[in-house]
This record gives sequence, structure tokens and C-alpha cells, in this order.
Amino acid sequence: MTNAAVTSGLVVANALAVVTATAAGAEPLLEYIQNGASVGAIMGLFLWREMKRAERYEKLYDEERKKRAAAENKCSSCPFVKRAHEEFLHAREEEHPCPSPPPPPPARLQACRGLTLYFYHITMKERIKRIQKAVGVSADGIVGPRTLAALEGRLGIAEAGKNTVDAEGSGNKPQCEGTRRVWPTQAQVRTGKSIFGAAGDEGALVNITPPYPLYYDGRAVKSIRVHERIAHEVQAALTEILAHYGQERIHELGLDVYGGSYNYRATTGGSSLSMHAWGIAFDFDPARNAMNMHAPQATLSRPECEAFWEIWERHGAVSMGRTCDKDWMHVQFARF
Repeated sequence: MTNAAVTSGLVVANALAVVTATAAGAEPLLEYIQNGASVGAIMGLFLWREMKRAERYEKLYDEERKKRAAAENKCSSCPFVKRAHEEFLHAREEEHPCPSPPPPPPARLQACRGLTLYFYHITMKERIKRIQKAVGVSADGIVGPRTLAALEGRLGIAEAGKNTVDAEGSGNKPQCEGTRRVWPTQAQVRTGKSIFGAAGDEGALVNITPPYPLYYDGRAVKSIRVHERIAHEVQAALTEILAHYGQERIHELGLDVYGGSYNYRATTGGSSLSMHAWGIAFDFDPARNAMNMHAPQATLSRPECEAFWEIWERHGAVSMGRTCDKDWMHVQFARF
């Protein structure tokens, strides 16, 4: 590159000399030789000097770069530098400590914890389902607003105006008034859109075993067929009746004389379906508590049976006799 620059400088200098001499009227050849030699020599010396200076600077730069690289490598391997760096990091950790994560538990312990949580979850979900069935909400094993509202209503701790599970009059969920369950009305049940569904749906029926012997036409009844929505309430009511009266007193009062539950039929003397068609009504001692019998002729209207009806009413059931003074055998889980 330097040689090319020198040659170019000489050519340019000679050309300028010829142009100058011609303009001045001198002899072109002589002037060319004199001026060209002088200018070429000067330009060549100048360019040579600059070339050598550039080479010297480049050499100095390379030497300095190598010295710096060697110094850096030497410092990084120096034990004193390493120790100073470690002390700096230690001081910084003491000033701003970072908590280290705990060591993971052994694999066997992790597996045991996983099994424990799994079985706990399964057991808890089943318990929640049983509670939901007892309070009359959908048994999905998840505690939500409806489950909590039903529990508050059953315990009598619901806030005023917020003690119902569903909107009044919908019939889609049983409601609570304090500790007393309030079931849909007969009209709501007959629409087929209440919590009891359609009449005659035997898939919604379950068999429960009474806590004390019941007799139908003189024969012992091993189980009674009721709607699944009221199964827990019926079982609880019968258990409370046994605890209150005892089996001997129950037999004396005729509270063990069973007249039936599920029966797909119309009401006596009417065309509308009876609540028996949904499996949510019961008859007790029908021979001595017939449709047209009134108090005190009907045996279940007497004072000694007051606790019997109060127990049913605590679970939301309604007595036809206590409401209309007729058909004292009949109790149902639907309001009139």
C-alpha cells in the first residue's frame, strides 16, 4: 500500500510540474526534469517517514496489548486476588443473606406423604358428600356457597335474609328456617321441576332400614322405599322417635303400624297425583286415623303423640292432621 502511494505521489508531482512549466513558457523537457526530480524526492521522503511512523505505532500497540493480556492472566491466577474476591462475596452474603432452600425429603417419605394426602382427600370428599346429602344440596364433595348456606340454616346461624339455600318459591332446593327444613310446596312438586323430579321416577328411590320394627298388614317390614332426597331425614326422624318413646311405647301408641310410602297414584277422591307418587309421603296406623277421622277420634291426634309430630316437623315434614284436622295418618315432605 505504501509503495503504491509513493508512486502515485510521484506521478502527480511530475504532472503538476509539467503543467506549471508550460504555463510559464519554459522549455518543457528541462523544466520537467528539474521540477519533477525535486518534487518527487520531497514527496517520497515525506511518505516514507509517515509509513515508518505508522509501523512503529502499530508495533507499540501490539506490544501494549500483549502486556495487558499477560497481566490480566497473571492476576486471575494469583491466590491473593482469589482470596480477596472470596472475602468480598462472603461479606456481601452476610450483609444481604439469601435463604437456601431446605433439602428435599427422601423419596420414601415423599411417597408416604403423597399416599396420605390422597387418602385424606378421598375420605374428606366422601364425608363432605354425606353432609351435603344430609342438608339437601347437590352431593359433589365440594364445599361451596350452597353447602355453607344449608349448613348455616341447619345450625340456625344464618344471617337475616340469607338463610335460604335457593330463591323462595323455586322449589329447586330445600330451604331452611332456623333449624327447620322447609321443602317445596305440593304445587312445585307436581310441576316435576322441584328437587324431587318427576313422579314415578324409581331411579330416585332408595331403601332404608327403620331403626325399630314397622308392621304392614301385620307383617314386619325390613325396609321402606323413599325418595333419596329425604332418606336421611326419615332415618333421623325415626331414630329420634325411638330414642324418645322406646320400642314398647311405640308399639302401644301404634307408631309402628306402617301404611306405606311410595305409591304412584292420585290423591284419595281427587285427580292430582299424591305425594306418595314421589316417595315423599308416609302413612301410619291408617285404620285408626282414616281420611275422615278428626281429633280426638284419630289416635295420632292425642297429646301423647305430640312429640311424634314435633320430631317429624323438625325435619321439615308436614302433618295433614295437624294442618287440616283430617287424614291424621299422613305425613309428607312437601308444604300445602
